Amino acid sequence: MKFKLLISFFVCSTVLFSQESKLKFHSISIAPLNYYFDSDLDGAVISIDIALKKGKHVYKVFGLAGGETQMITIGSATVTRSFFEIDVMYGREFKANKWLYFDFYGGLGYFERIVSTPERIPGSGTGGLFQTYDYTYNIDRTSTIGFPIQSKIRYKVGNRFSLGLQLHANFNSIKSSYSIGPFVQWYFGKMKKTKPKAESNSN
Repeated sequence: MKFKLLISFFVCSTVLFSQESKLKFHSISIAPLNYYFDSDLDGAVISIDIALKKGKHVYKVFGLAGGETQMITIGSATVTRSFFEIDVMYGREFKANKWLYFDFYGGLGYFERIVSTPERIPGSGTGGLFQTYDYTYNIDRTSTIGFPIQSKIRYKVGNRFSLGLQLHANFNSIKSSYSIGPFVQWYFGKMKKTKPKAESNSN
């Protein structure tokens, strides 16, 4: 519930801020499956961002959620760890050539880590070859301010689409994390095309 409220708050703030400051909606970027790691664990994350632009300045709201990957063992339960972050970021886009771009961002945001610890229910369990038990889960949530930085390598595949590689890091007092993986980016407006030079007529 808290995550949904934060998403709604930042989306509404983005819309209101764009109206007041005359920023234009620039793009939506989605990273459907990235790899993350920290000092102890690794796993999978997904992320999405909405970007606004004014001149060469890009402002975006970025959301990321993920958790560790674990082997499933029949009849047992293990501690699971997950996290999410909501960030407001500022950055610039740099054009290497007509199809290759490099983006760099930094910002400030909210970071929350969730640890779910199983506790076996006394008297539960089934016999047989594969013995199973019933569990309750103790949920421990900790949150803090995060300092995200991000870079992207983008390859244009059309006037409205780009594909690329996203590198993201969040530095915080709970557990700094890092992620890398592919993303797709869709533009609200068509990218500007370079007009061909007019040929001079010789008489």
